[in-house]
Amino acid sequence: MTFLRRYLTPLNIVLLLLLAAATISGFLLVPPGTSLPIHWGLNGNPNSFQPRDRALLIFPAIGVVVSAILTFVRGLDKPEASRHVLRIAVSCVLALFLVFEVATVMIGIGVAVDMTRVVVLGVGALFVVVGNELPKTQPNHVAGIRLPWTLRDPANWQATNRLGGILMMIAGAVMMVAGLVMVEAMVRIGVLLGAAVLSLLIPTIYSWRLSRRRGT
Repeated sequence: MTFLRRYLTPLNIVLLLLLAAATISGFLLVPPGTSLPIHWGLNGNPNSFQPRDRALLIFPAIGVVVSAILTFVRGLDKPEASRHVLRIAVSCVLALFLVFEVATVMIGIGVAVDMTRVVVLGVGALFVVVGNELPKTQPNHVAGIRLPWTLRDPANWQATNRLGGILMMIAGAVMMVAGLVMVEAMVRIGVLLGAAVLSLLIPTIYSWRLSRRRGT
């Protein structure tokens, strides 16, 4: 279980405790019988609601499950090759769902929260942090831009993931700017989706062309 202990870093323990504290606060502050939104449409309006108890448990449960999956998959293939990016990804996921939980509690006590803005800002920050770690990975089947030709050629892997990391950070910064300045929810979501797709599509095309040039 050494690999598991590496993921239970002081930061992750603090994030788990804060996530638990936010959830408990929700049960204490949000009146019983309140219906809380758990999903929002592209126009920024909530389109799915759940009773208070279930709604307050959804985001912590998803955050913990996703973090556990990321922790588990690292041990499946070349753990050291993916250690940097997966370890930071666990922290990012916990932090992201902590933000979602705090926003849910605020909505429950009557505070107006623009959830699409929160999502775009949160995902943007995640892209910036993960993109910074992406060039530190080595060929593996778990984390990074995993394509047949990057897995066959370490030089291709390094070049592709370096470019991918830079583009992810740029995409994340664009998302965060959109989250701060864009007024229309649909525009913010459109920027998020467009930036995410381009940050993955461009390195994929670059990697394929590089493999053709190198004959790998």
